[in-house]
Amino acid sequence: MCYSMVHLHAVLLCLQMGQIEGFVNAAESEFGMKTTETFQANDLYEGLKGNMINIVNSLHELGLRANKRGFSPSYAGSGKMAEENVRGFSEEEIKKASAKTISKVSAGSHGGATQSGMSFGTTRKI
Repeated sequence: MCYSMVHLHAVLLCLQMGQIEGFVNAAESEFGMKTTETFQANDLYEGLKGNMINIVNSLHELGLRANKRGFSPSYAGSGKMAEENVRGFSEEEIKKASAKTISKVSAGSHGGATQSGMSFGTTRKI
């Protein structure tokens, strides 16, 4: 390859990586996806199997978030975004529940069982 073809390939690589990074940044800023829920531009560009799983999971999450916002056409993937479920308990309910808990002493008790006398097979003779 001549120099101009190598230079052109490098320029295209930078442009493509920039487009992918822009997509990921928009997913984080516009849809509130966490960094752990997205992928890196290099993951998509390299196309390795392990990285593709991250990409598919990110796109699935983005589709669910788009459904929640009412985008059309809707994403037909399985699953549903979790919704907030705030619960409030009175002091009486909290005291009643704490009275039913197991004490810390008995929670880890093994009832005096030990491994003494246990043997599996014969001993090794050297």
